Amino acid sequence: MRTSWKKVTEVSHFAVCIFLIILVSACGGGSDTSYETSSDTGSIAFSVEWRGAPTESSGRYAVALDCAAAGVSIVEGKVYDSYYNNYLGGGGPWDCEAHAGTIYGVSAGTGSRTVVILGKDSSGTVLYRGELINVTVEPGITNYVGDIVAELFSPTLLSPSDSSTLTSIDIDFEWNPTQGATEYRLQISTDSSFTSLVIDEASAISPFPVTLSGGTYYWRVRPIDSYGNEGMWSEVWSFAVSSQVWRTSYDFPETYIEERWNEGYGITSVAYGDALWAVVMSQGTDYYLQAWATRIEFPETYINDRWIEGYYITSLAYGNGLWAVVMSKGTGYTDQWWKTDSIFPEDFINDRWNEGYYITSLAYGDGLWAVVMSEGTGYTYQWWNTESIFPEDFINGKWDEGFAITSVAYGDGLWAVVMSEGTGYTYQWWNTESIFPEDFINGKWDEGYDITSVAYGDGLWAVVMSE
Repeated sequence: MRTSWKKVTEVSHFAVCIFLIILVSACGGGSDTSYETSSDTGSIAFSVEWRGAPTESSGRYAVALDCAAAGVSIVEGKVYDSYYNNYLGGGGPWDCEAHAGTIYGVSAGTGSRTVVILGKDSSGTVLYRGELINVTVEPGITNYVGDIVAELFSPTLLSPSDSSTLTSIDIDFEWNPTQGATEYRLQISTDSSFTSLVIDEASAISPFPVTLSGGTYYWRVRPIDSYGNEGMWSEVWSFAVSSQVWRTSYDFPETYIEERWNEGYGITSVAYGDALWAVVMSQGTDYYLQAWATRIEFPETYINDRWIEGYYITSLAYGNGLWAVVMSKGTGYTDQWWKTDSIFPEDFINDRWNEGYYITSLAYGDGLWAVVMSEGTGYTYQWWNTESIFPEDFINGKWDEGFAITSVAYGDGLWAVVMSEGTGYTYQWWNTESIFPEDFINGKWDEGYDITSVAYGDGLWAVVMSE
């Protein structure tokens, strides 16, 4: 609320200010009560023009700040040497309603002083900042420098946009420049209160590159001027880095795989259909080393060699005349079998089930069904089903019994679906489309689901996503 002594007419207020300047006093009052000049020092008197701020009716000042609406409680002034950025002195704090002030005892200098005005809230955070450079301070007098323009001292965030989901872990953080700022403090946290910081960079410049793992993040930026004065934090934006990425390509995506490996992703699904290879790569799989191969014939020798080295088959597919196999370390498996057969190998599956093995990969190609069964999966029970159409009823029935889809393949006119108990999944979705279902995947990613199976058959892409 404005005090009654401030409610004067434009003419009378101006007259009062002139009179006070003649007496070398603060226009509008403040905490400075003594006149301190000498043959080596002078004073600087100023008024403030606020821009981009809530305003009230103008009087003597070009724009009068509505202090309460803007959140500004006090105003401070600081003087620096323009050449060396040395702090020379300051004034205030003044009541925000004054819109003016005087800084006393400033070392004299010709065109070599910079005046910085800071509008602060009750906690001392700088909300508005103004600067006037090349100020001359004549000794023994009060030097009136006119209006100093003060603007909101906080950046506007640009990218990554709020509530977005990113599919790359290499991210450029960008924001609009803030008048008067020479650098910025960037904070990125896994919580909105910024108690779990992953980045706290005090000298960031936009764009600022950061590499992050999958997860949800919050970020904010605050400006810093060349004298170390920090502005207020920007608003807080959130974004998610997908723990999973996918790529479709006409050729097997060797370069893409290598790049994602270097970013900490591992191959979790491979499929081929509609003249496209589809590769899904995920973080947090526990795979710490992977190898892959493509062969015209089923890669028996390659598999045996990798088994000796401690790898296990984790993905299998056939397309464009090639078998593709992915083998990984860190699976938790303790043993593994594979079988190829011109008919679905029901007897082989039953025999291995009786020995404690479970189906972990399934594919069809070159006239052969290929089934991989592993020991140490954590599964407790398993079912499989083959049908000429996608087996929706079978899936729904097994979902009701607590089973989850763990493998899908198509071959020889049949869809084959494997469902397992003990997967750790809490919920699943599946979708079939004639084109690769990018929109379905993105929508389920936003809901916290991951791709766990991909297959193509009978003109349809089938994707399973699990939580």
